[in-house]
Amino acid sequence: MGTRAKAMRARARLSRATLVALALAACGPDKPAPITPIVAERPASTLQPATQDLLWDLRLPVIIHAYFSEGMPEPYAAMLPTIRTTVEAFASYNGSKVTRTWDDPFSNPNVQQYAHDRFRVDADKLGEQPAYFAIVIEVGRQVEVLSRAELAPGDTLADVESLIRERIRSAQDERTTW
Repeated sequence: MGTRAKAMRARARLSRATLVALALAACGPDKPAPITPIVAERPASTLQPATQDLLWDLRLPVIIHAYFSEGMPEPYAAMLPTIRTTVEAFASYNGSKVTRTWDDPFSNPNVQQYAHDRFRVDADKLGEQPAYFAIVIEVGRQVEVLSRAELAPGDTLADVESLIRERIRSAQDERTTW
C-alpha cells in the first residue's frame, strides 16, 4: 500500500470521540461550542469488524455479481442461503457503495453472454447437469472471481464473508497501487 493510501486510511479512521474532543478543544473550557460536530455513524451490522472497516473506507464502488443456477445439486444448493445472506449484508451496509446482482444465467441468454464475455464465468459440471456457481466482485476495473473451488460446502457466514472481504481488499489494493 502506497504512502498516499496509508495517509488517506489514517484520516478516515478518526473516531467520533476524537472529532468531538477536537471541536471542544477549539472552543476552550469556558466558551460554548460555536458549532455542533456532525459525524456519520456506522450502521449496525452483523458483519465482522474487519469487514465493516473495509466497507466504511471504500474509495470506489463495489459490484457483487452472484451467478447461481436453479435446481443446483446438494451440497451446493444448501450453501445458497448462506451466500445470499452474506451478499445482502455487504450490499445493505453503508449506503450504496456496494451493489449486487443475483442472476441465473440459464434463465436469460443476455446474462449468460455477459457473464462469459465480461468475466469468463461459464457453467460448471455440478452433479448430473451444468450449473452456474460463482461470485464476481468488481472494484473499478479490477475483477475477482470466487468459484466453487473457493466456496466449499459447509462454509459458514463468516467463511463466505471473509472470502468476499479479502477479494474486495485485493481488488482495491491492486487498483490503488502506484
